Amino acid sequence: MTDDDRVEAIQIALELERRQRAKFNQYFPDHGPVRRALYPKHLAFFKAGATYVERLFLAANAWGKPMRQPTR
Repeated sequence: MTDDDRVEAIQIALELERRQRAKFNQYFPDHGPVRRALYPKHLAFFKAGATYVERLFLAANAWGKPMRQPTR
C-alpha cells in the first residue's frame, strides 16, 4: 500500500465517521420539538457505548397499556 493509498483510506474513514455523526444529529437535534434535552435516558445509553462493550435495550410491545376484557 502506497502513502497515497493510506491517505485516501484515512480520508474515507473520516468521511464515514462524519456521516454517521450527522445521522445522530438528524434524529436528536440541538433544538426543536425532538431536541436532545427531552431524551436524557436515550443520550445516557448512547454515551455508555464509549465505556461499555455491551449494553441492553429492553422493550416490550404494548407494555403498560390497558388490557381488553375477553368477550363472551
